[in-house]
Amino acid sequence: MGLENGGCRENDLYSVIRDHPDYKVDKTVLSTFDGQRRVATVQAMAQKSMDQLALLNTIHNLKMPPTATRIMMQVSPSATIKYVVGDRLFSSAIMNMGTKRHMKFISDMEEGKIFGCYALTEIAHGSNVRNMRCTATYDKQKKVFVLNTPDFEAAKCWAGGLGQLATHAVIYAMLVIDGHNYGLHSFVVPVRNPKTLLPHPGVIVGDMGEKIGLNGIDNGFIQFENYEIPKENLLNKLGDVTDDGKYTTPFKDPNKRHGAALGSLSAGRVTIAVICETMGVKALTIAIRYAGVRRQFGPDGKTEVPIMEYQTHQHRLLPFLAATYIIRNFNTYLSEVFYQFSIDRMMGIESEDGPEKGMEIHALSSASKPVVGWTMRDAIQECRETCGGHGYLKASGIGDIRNDHDANLTYEGENHVLIQQCSNYLLKLWPHVLKRQTISSPLHSIDFLTHGLDILAKKFNARSTQEICCPNTIIEIYQWLVTYLLKISHEKLENQLKSGKLQFWAKNDTQVYYAKSLAVAYIQVSEY
Repeated sequence: MGLENGGCRENDLYSVIRDHPDYKVDKTVLSTFDGQRRVATVQAMAQKSMDQLALLNTIHNLKMPPTATRIMMQVSPSATIKYVVGDRLFSSAIMNMGTKRHMKFISDMEEGKIFGCYALTEIAHGSNVRNMRCTATYDKQKKVFVLNTPDFEAAKCWAGGLGQLATHAVIYAMLVIDGHNYGLHSFVVPVRNPKTLLPHPGVIVGDMGEKIGLNGIDNGFIQFENYEIPKENLLNKLGDVTDDGKYTTPFKDPNKRHGAALGSLSAGRVTIAVICETMGVKALTIAIRYAGVRRQFGPDGKTEVPIMEYQTHQHRLLPFLAATYIIRNFNTYLSEVFYQFSIDRMMGIESEDGPEKGMEIHALSSASKPVVGWTMRDAIQECRETCGGHGYLKASGIGDIRNDHDANLTYEGENHVLIQQCSNYLLKLWPHVLKRQTISSPLHSIDFLTHGLDILAKKFNARSTQEICCPNTIIEIYQWLVTYLLKISHEKLENQLKSGKLQFWAKNDTQVYYAKSLAVAYIQVSEY
């Protein structure tokens, strides 16, 4: 189709996807509130997005992040996210945490022989990955791992593509050897027969049901009952098991192994930030174009004025437009950094700062995904309101954008929980600031804290609008704010601990006005 060998322009890619028969929208059928004349059933929507996915899998340029994701999201959000789940999450997890013995799964995925999904969340545990309860117990005699789901609360859930179509899944489970739990590890698990799509014996799999948006994605749940998988299906880059049941890992420090794993877990969060941005761009495009042609009021006897000319309207939309430019630049940067990190891991290039880079990527993505999601949520809602009653019509498209975007605020980490990962990363740095030690990270997002005490002592000296709007001044303001919030957040935490509170409750009582604000300010200065 002229796009398979690389080098296509963005508009060419958009045109191919837009004009393909499987992406045509039937505009003659309208859905109604009573559900009797819905555009399609959930099952039909899932199948349609699968047909659209087949096209996406033929366009090799889609491997280039994040441009392709932005274009695809404009045309079909459900098919795009299904593609992202299979190509980015499933394959990325294998590339980052697997070794050569697992490359066959990626080849089969690219050739369309299998379809993969990514299953981390459990019914009772989402963000709290350390306490997940699905187990993979090693059987020395059979040399297999036996997967078990102790009860329904430990069932894996919400995995995109799992409900009806996935044949394989990257499953996160507690690795158990001789009764000892070695913590969360990942496994490639066959779920369904690729030819019949029937689940394998020992696997219970189903669909989560209709959602308020993105119903082209068949989110599913899965349980295991003494289900055996080959020993080789353990993704073993960070930890492995010998035939006789000995656990091995290249990391002597468990925290470093955890840090390397965190970098791998960032794929979804990095991509979701791009998806949020793209949905905001689409809503802003609709609202700003509408504001340019919609006329209301004006001087007596004169032509009515486009509503975009009103200061109040500009105040509602243009700040979000400006934020979107900043967010897009940051997303492009972080996507490129993450995918290079992934490629290096896949190629076996293990740099000395790899674990530290993994932790920094995790901190950045744990803050950027919530902040970008919240910003675009507010932008989309403002776009709906600025278009008045016409924005409330389904035909405007803003309602669908709002519903489809809503999931971004929850999956891959509920925002208010996820952002604490970033503040936890930062709070460990304040003792180093007090000692005036050199603070450095692979991506340099925290390097300025080396001079934290000097930053706090510095006085604000901008005296004109031009000086205040200077990028260097803005960066200095944010660096002061991050340093100040880090100081008071750490002091608040220490005071809570000194008062006798357990560390859990001390951290809990340091979130509002402190740690959360710290993480938000940190990602904002990082975006600059």
